Amino acid sequence: MTTVVITHEGGFITGFTASGHSDYAQEGEDIVCAAVSAITQTAMMGLQQFESTTQAHWEAGDDPILSVKVLRPSHDTEVILRTMVIGLEDILSGVPQYVRVIHKGTEVETT
Repeated sequence: MTTVVITHEGGFITGFTASGHSDYAQEGEDIVCAAVSAITQTAMMGLQQFESTTQAHWEAGDDPILSVKVLRPSHDTEVILRTMVIGLEDILSGVPQYVRVIHKGTEVETT
């Protein structure tokens, strides 16, 4: 299962970590994994383009992981990250057995 943990602080989304394989299909043919990767990597690139204080870390391998931290959250970073969440929740609505989205740091943490 692919898991995306979204971190909230002070009313802003301040980062996320995406990890694991969805196991929807074989490696190289897994459209769920590809969709989550495309959405999270596009958010990372948008943050890096418009907010120079964003830190990102990527590890490939058997258990790939992408971790992004926004050091100075703003309206612009929030728009980018909320758009990412919309895309992830759309995938989740179609294939909930392959993707998990966890929100941390909100008043009510959700999975």
